Amino acid sequence: MIKIPTDSFKQAGKLLRRLPFHRAKLPVFTHVALFADAASQTVTLVVATLDMRLETSIPPAEPLSQTVSFLIPPEALRSALKADRGSVLVLAYKCNRKGRSIRLKAPCGGIPIETQHDTLDLADFPMRPRATGTATVLPGRTFEMLSLVATCASSDQTRQILNGVYFTPEDGGLLIATDGRRLAGAPATVPTAGSFILPKGAVHILGHPDFRKNPTTVTLTANKDDNEGPLVCFQSENHLLFSRTLSGTYPNWKQVMPRDMVTSLTIAEERRPALLTWLRSLRGAEGSVTLSRKRRGVLQLIHADRGNITSTVEVPVEQSGELEPISLDPAFLATALGIAPTLWFSDSMSPVIARRLDGAFCVIMPMRFSGLPTQRAGTKAGSSSQAAA
Repeated sequence: MIKIPTDSFKQAGKLLRRLPFHRAKLPVFTHVALFADAASQTVTLVVATLDMRLETSIPPAEPLSQTVSFLIPPEALRSALKADRGSVLVLAYKCNRKGRSIRLKAPCGGIPIETQHDTLDLADFPMRPRATGTATVLPGRTFEMLSLVATCASSDQTRQILNGVYFTPEDGGLLIATDGRRLAGAPATVPTAGSFILPKGAVHILGHPDFRKNPTTVTLTANKDDNEGPLVCFQSENHLLFSRTLSGTYPNWKQVMPRDMVTSLTIAEERRPALLTWLRSLRGAEGSVTLSRKRRGVLQLIHADRGNITSTVEVPVEQSGELEPISLDPAFLATALGIAPTLWFSDSMSPVIARRLDGAFCVIMPMRFSGLPTQRAGTKAGSSSQAAA
């Protein structure tokens, strides 16, 4: 019998559910493996897919008298996560000729509930892989930058090599992500053993706040199978993540980096949140946002759908150089400004780059510029204008 604090179990559940094991087609992968170790007095919960394995350890509510391990089925997990806060979960494993089952006791709404659930054989659950290689300690800032650049990673399954973030030790360490139309990068402390592409699923797990609080040890294990990328292991305090990396050669991202940028616009930090809210609210498959100078120190952003103006926004900016009117995808512009407040331009047909002082950047491609949009018929000029405040 194992007793676990409900609050600790729920916190562990929030992390584990970042790996979508509950969507797995193989039944054993929909279960949570529990390992209770009397020697270390820890309870380790593990979930896995074919490409990833995530572990987290929590203390028991009472000292463990014996070492035991079993699988928690999905129904039992859902019941356990509904238990009252501040309570204690009681789990008991039973194995005999009739089969395997676990008994769960937990208060729900102040009422003691006891349920019994059939479970599978733990031997069918994948074993922990071995992580061998040079270990590198990464600071929490690396994972902040990881979440930042991952906004530009592709979701197109036909371009699998772009479905992740590229870790490379070149130029002192960089994180790069692109979907072919926008690209983000940031300097960061990364493993020096070699470059690899971390899938978006693993990036999402590492976005958990716990990975930003403490240093994380990363081990990159070489793989002799050319059809699979190397295995990478992240260990931070009581969390452990194994992930298969993406196999293939990452595109030469430096080729799209713009040069000879002559004009810059810096959005005031207090105005940026409102501007981002406006950009993210814009919809329309044929929509665009045209940037043009209203007057000195004021930038006008005109949103047009199918060539007709739907709304405009004016924001004060710090400007250097002359700005040619340029059309951008509103979602891409929101991504760029979400990463950095300063935009750099050369002309209306060249890539735009957003940069910030710590070196993080985002490159977006412009849309074909065909002149300033026209005012929608029946709408008075200026009636749809607003200020991003």
